[in-house]
Amino acid sequence: MTQMISGKLEEVIKQAVAAGIPPAVEVRLLWETHEEPNVIAPENAAVIAYLKERLEQALTDPDRIQLAEAELRILHQNLEKNRIEAGESPILTE
Repeated sequence: MTQMISGKLEEVIKQAVAAGIPPAVEVRLLWETHEEPNVIAPENAAVIAYLKERLEQALTDPDRIQLAEAELRILHQNLEKNRIEAGESPILTE
C-alpha cells in the first residue's frame, strides 16, 4: 500500500511540475482524495504525520511563490556563474 501511495505521489509531482503547477497544490489534492486505511503501521503513521505537517506549511500564497521562484532563479544564476568561473560548462538553462 505504501509503495502504491509513494509511486502515485511521485507521479503526481512529476505531472504537476511538467504542467507548471506547484507540486504542493497537487499533493494536497491527492492527499485530500486519498482514503486512509483503518489500520496504519507505526512507521507509516510517522510519515503521514510528517506529510500532513508539510502540507500545512506549503506555499499557496501567489506572492510568496513568486518570491521563492525569484530566489531560485538567482541561485541558479549564481551556480552557473560559479561553474563558468571554474572553467566548467553551464548546465542550467533559463
